[in-house]
This record gives sequence, structure tokens and C-alpha cells, in this order.
Amino acid sequence: MATKRCYEVSYPSILLYYNILGVDIRTVNINYIENEVSELSDLTPKELYNGLPEISQLINREWLEIIKRLCTSFGYSMNDDTKKLLYNESVIGILNTATSLNLMEEGRENYILHFYRLSVVLLLVLRELNKMGIDDVILFNDDIKHSLSNQIFKRAKLYPWLSAFCYLAMNDNPEIEDYKMFGDKNSVQIKEEYLYRLIAENVHNNKNYQYLKRDFKRLSYKETEEINIRK
Repeated sequence: MATKRCYEVSYPSILLYYNILGVDIRTVNINYIENEVSELSDLTPKELYNGLPEISQLINREWLEIIKRLCTSFGYSMNDDTKKLLYNESVIGILNTATSLNLMEEGRENYILHFYRLSVVLLLVLRELNKMGIDDVILFNDDIKHSLSNQIFKRAKLYPWLSAFCYLAMNDNPEIEDYKMFGDKNSVQIKEEYLYRLIAENVHNNKNYQYLKRDFKRLSYKETEEINIRK
């Protein structure tokens, strides 16, 4: 008799997952989180979506694919454990790099707009990460670690959004107006021609990129609303 698959996801991974969606962790009772589920969608009860924008549901589908790969694509040997950790670290490292862009003009404090723009970047990056093989993700992150921005850009034919975001983020000029990729000051839709114009204007080969080795963290949607109300 076939047994039903059980996915086991660690608590830190679940909390990271909620954070990526923009769920307010203050509303989550960790004591009631089941880290063993028969369906990965069980990790996201409908009430967690209350108040979240639609784009969070699109991100949800992509991030569940990342979790599924972590749960099903590795064996139980020491080598598999090492590779699983390396893949997980690579995904987070790539996310940290790709989302470290200047998505808002200096001095502009529209946190809700920033949430949407960051969500757009996240969604595009996750879609391309899910098209990549495990080894490809690890190699891409290695190129970021070693400041090989030219190698990153060479992959633009395969992963156009991911390569473009990381190439810009790795530039040694911290004041690039990355937000111009959105065109209009209130837009949340990236215009490809503007993105590649930014790249053409900022061609570089940064050999001293400081790799961001840290947990991914963003404000929840509820927090952005609260900050905007207080302003």
C-alpha cells in the first residue's frame, strides 16, 4: 500500500516563508504551527491571507515550490545534507542580493509602494529560481560571492530578471537610481526597456562586492500600513 507523503518543514523555514509573503508574524501563534503536513498548502491557512495583496498569493505558489524541492530533492547522506544546506543558503543569498536595490527615491517614505515593488522583484526572482537546477542555483550564488558580476550578466539570456537585478545590485555605486526601472513614480510594474537602460548606463565589473550573508527579512504588509498611517 502506498503511504501518503509527509512534508516536514522546520519552524524557522515556516517563519521565513510567512515573512516572504508579507504575513505579520505578530499574528502567528507558533504553538499552533504544524511543521509536518501532508500538503504544503496546509502551511498557509486562509486566515493568513486576510489583508494581504494578491501578489502575496503569487509569491506563495513560487515559494512553496522552493520548500517542496528542499523536502523532496535530497537524500539522507551527509553529502545530501551538505548540498541541501548549500542550496538553501544560495536561495537566500540570491534573494538578499536581488532585493538590495534602491526601489524608492531618496527621502521618499511610501512604505506600501515599497512593499509592492519589493514583491514584484521577489516574484520575478522566484519564478526564475524555480526554472533553475539545484546546481545552477548554487553556481549562480557562488558567482555573487566571488564578485563575478560579468558572469552574472552573461546568464541574462537564461534568467533575464534575476541576472539584471543582481548585476545592478552588485554595482559598487550605492546611489544608482534603480527605481527608474518602474518608470512612473507611483508604478509597481517594471518596464524592461528602463531596466536595461539602467544597466547600460552603469556597466561595471565590481571585484569587491560585499556578499550579504544574513537571513532574508522584510516588513510585513500590516507594518507598512501602520507606518504609513503614523506619517
